[in-house]
Amino acid sequence: MAEFSDEEYLRVLADNGDREAVKEYEQALDNRIF
Repeated sequence: MAEFSDEEYLRVLADNGDREAVKEYEQALDNRIF
């Protein structure tokens, strides 16, 4: 698995139209779940 910066990761998800995943990922960042 390639290493992505947060910004790159969000851009890839957005390019794939995966808005839900972007929202979940941002929530995870806010909550520092991972």
